[in-house]
Amino acid sequence: FNVGSTLRVTSGGAETAGRVAVVTTLGTAAGSLCAMLYSEWRTGFVMLAPMATGMLGALVSLCAPAAVISETEAVVVGMVGSLTANLCSELLEWLRIDDPCGAIPVHMSSALWGILSVGLFAEAEPCMGLLQEKGLFKGGGASLLLVQ
Repeated sequence: FNVGSTLRVTSGGAETAGRVAVVTTLGTAAGSLCAMLYSEWRTGFVMLAPMATGMLGALVSLCAPAAVISETEAVVVGMVGSLTANLCSELLEWLRIDDPCGAIPVHMSSALWGILSVGLFAEAEPCMGLLQEKGLFKGGGASLLLVQ
């Protein structure tokens, strides 16, 4: 779904679409692996529910920054998005808040992390007109992070 959001394959759009596909795939794979290891660490078993939550959390967290981060940063964003979703799921269980399909952990906590990751990792992308500023970790200051 991230690749389809590039909307065009001219004027640099094909290159951006390709990068978005790679970033999304790498980040999701890293998030899934992270969720698997987290599940093993927490329960002693590899559980399917935390893996699914982590995979979806990684996908959601990569929606905002996919076109403006590198492959290495995608791995970090996906892993943190995965952990965020699983930790939020455990918090909701501890608070006895019913969310049987895990919509809040996946779509709220991971999305918030994804939005913040733009302000941290973004690289300016002038050819597509996507972003004119750099993120905090790229030397762009805190302005983009504050906007997020």
